[in-house]
Amino acid sequence: MWALSIVGVRRVFKDLPSLVNGLAGLFDVMYWNFGFKDAVEICGEFIGKFKKPLLSISGMTRRSWFTRLKYSFILNYRMSTYEWKDVMNFIDMVKNRRNSKTSVEVFDLVDERTRVFNHVEDHVKLMLSIALPGFLPPFEGRYVSSSYYSFIPVENLMEGDLVIHHFPRFDLRKLDKIADVIAHVADLRAVHYAKLVLKVNKIESLDFREFTRKLL
Repeated sequence: MWALSIVGVRRVFKDLPSLVNGLAGLFDVMYWNFGFKDAVEICGEFIGKFKKPLLSISGMTRRSWFTRLKYSFILNYRMSTYEWKDVMNFIDMVKNRRNSKTSVEVFDLVDERTRVFNHVEDHVKLMLSIALPGFLPPFEGRYVSSSYYSFIPVENLMEGDLVIHHFPRFDLRKLDKIADVIAHVADLRAVHYAKLVLKVNKIESLDFREFTRKLL
């Protein structure tokens, strides 16, 4: 039994051109979870904190950055099948070690141990399991662990499987770097989408604290 966790895939640039897309994703998730008023307030705080980078990004014309970065988040949070050329573009970005950082962890739910993958080929294999659901299933068994920094391959789950959530509090004040905010927004969208699919497919979903109480 394995649970897949992609800790982060991000470009190493000070001002990421996809910040505006991240803001749209942030509003979408906040709206559906907390309502319009709170979503506006949270996004307002975000804009105030990152006003200068937003102004800088709005004038950028280097679309090549945006295009290459786009694949990393698309392949992580949309959970669907892509044309092979899109997957290859994503792999090329992962292999470019000078401009990207990737950290992948796999947690063994039986032995309770974590394996960290730093080799490019390991990254590619695990990324493909997300990009092409069912092609390289990242886990087996009934228990799937999830968090804001984990991506649930929902197409691989079936009715009767148990998904355990552990959601930390979302606090923009602790996210000082734009890259961290963008990565966190991508995680939020992944979980938001996965929860909707799990509900439709009638798959049991438990909060980590609730699951712990059941074990006692």
